[in-house]
Amino acid sequence: MFEAKVFQNPNMRNGPLQIVHDFRFVALNLKDEYKWLEDADPEQKLAHITWRMERLKARGYGGIVLNVGFKHYMEDEAAWQVLDKTVDLARDLGLRIWIYDEQYYPSGSAGGLTLRDHPEYEAQGLVCVTQEVSSPASPGRIASPLGHSALVYAYAVPKNQGRLMFDQQINISHLSDHGGGLCWTCPGGEWKIYCFFTRALYEGTYLCRALRAPRRNISVCNKKAVQHFLDITFDPYIKKLGSRMQSSVEAIFTDEPSLFWHTPYPADFDPDQSYSKLPTESMREKPNMAIPLYAYIPWTADLEEQFRRDHQYPLCDHLPVLFEGTPEAVTTRLDFYDTINSMFDRAYNQQFQAKLQPFDVDFSGHMIHEERFEMHPSSFGDILRNLGSMDIPGCDLLYSDPERIRYSIACKLASSAAHLYRRDHVMIEASNMSDKQQEFSLAQIKCAMAIEFAHGVDTITSYYGENLFSEEEYAQFTKYIARLHQLLAGGIHQTQALVYYPFRQLASLTTVQNPFEADDRAAKLSQSAATIVQNLMMRQIDFDYISDEKLR
Repeated sequence: MFEAKVFQNPNMRNGPLQIVHDFRFVALNLKDEYKWLEDADPEQKLAHITWRMERLKARGYGGIVLNVGFKHYMEDEAAWQVLDKTVDLARDLGLRIWIYDEQYYPSGSAGGLTLRDHPEYEAQGLVCVTQEVSSPASPGRIASPLGHSALVYAYAVPKNQGRLMFDQQINISHLSDHGGGLCWTCPGGEWKIYCFFTRALYEGTYLCRALRAPRRNISVCNKKAVQHFLDITFDPYIKKLGSRMQSSVEAIFTDEPSLFWHTPYPADFDPDQSYSKLPTESMREKPNMAIPLYAYIPWTADLEEQFRRDHQYPLCDHLPVLFEGTPEAVTTRLDFYDTINSMFDRAYNQQFQAKLQPFDVDFSGHMIHEERFEMHPSSFGDILRNLGSMDIPGCDLLYSDPERIRYSIACKLASSAAHLYRRDHVMIEASNMSDKQQEFSLAQIKCAMAIEFAHGVDTITSYYGENLFSEEEYAQFTKYIARLHQLLAGGIHQTQALVYYPFRQLASLTTVQNPFEADDRAAKLSQSAATIVQNLMMRQIDFDYISDEKLR
């Protein structure tokens, strides 16, 4: 309901939350040179933080998203003392407080600490290496590739006039040689051998090219790995903040947990350059470019057992057809992605909720590649289900062009999840990171915020820098967002249309052999789905996405 007096002076706690990872570092787009000398007096450092926080409050920000200092992440007592005082200062200023759960992104590594004493928690893939054989005189030999485990499974599939006869395949896993590879004597005729090994998912993933800290990460489907990440990350916050964890912290921001799909190296990729990215205090590692990159699926030690429980047949016997990508694999693909999705949900989402619920702290964040439907199966699974597991579903848009944001589906996915799973709020990580070379006026950025609210968002976490506008413009920017919240938040959403989220169709078409490019049919389906909603947006017909789960 519109109330003129409230609209004139909105509650500024509903203004944007500024993301401030570390007060030592110059904020994004900050033109002024703020020096943080390591040998500076603690009082000088606190004075700097106080000035920054008071300035955010004066500009109209509703809160901050913060974390313990990135240098010597989680293990620097001085950094915890700074955080302690920063939380008190934010509370005294009336600022809302969210906590960011990682040193850079993606979430799960705890700045490298999760794997430091538990390398077994690292994300793993099951790799497929194949060989064609047709003569007993030339036995099939496949060695374990560099950086891979010993042989896990092996199958020989006969060919009839060039066609693979999967119903006649032979399990030859027992023929592992002393080197961890396979040696098999062909009985005659044409055959294709499928050998399966595991390897750590670092090389050939975006982890080794991460923007800030190239490093390994955990398996988000491994319950022990995720629990270790949560304990390392949140137990110190719980201990240091005490009762303030419940009384002052509203939410936790998790950033792009992922299955770490295969992403080919760019032609100009330089591992030395990637490794040299700042900050130098991060745990990081050069990728080993000698490790060969074969097709893989995400893997955990208990995946085979879980798959059998879910679908009453063994996954291992269907691996050749799954990796080959033939039409016979549709059922197996659907079942595989269903199991992976469920394991992700139990290990990551549900354990996150269990960790935070005793403190009445909300779980929020966003996934990667929200707008690329064809990437969903191999990246994280059903996005509506994952976002619906959060108390505050979220998304990110790293650009500010209103015309581009107008047709983005990211906000609608997050708000649809909120409506489907009865969540009260929707968050966006908003910034101009990907189009910061363009000049955008305050009016254009306000327009972008209005479109995001129209698409169902009511909470802005801002990556916009601290020197993007004048002081007067910041006041206009934050008050505009607070007014949008006052007008639009808390209402009853009445959708005019439902748009089917085609996750199962995408999963049935997403082949293992080349998941980054995806099957052409999956890409076309993704584009078709995007076109439908863009046409609805052009006609200003509001809609929600709906999933198979909610249609049943």
